[in-house]
Amino acid sequence: MNTNPRQIKLLDIVRDRGSATVEQLAEMLGVTLQTVRRDVQRLAD
Repeated sequence: MNTNPRQIKLLDIVRDRGSATVEQLAEMLGVTLQTVRRDVQRLAD
């Protein structure tokens, strides 16, 4: 898996919090909902 810094930060947030909604992640990362969904999909693949 070739993760970028944003995806690593996304993983860190979820690990620290236990869970997070797409909306929360988008706000914390300063990206769109679609970007979060795409990152989560790539991490799951």
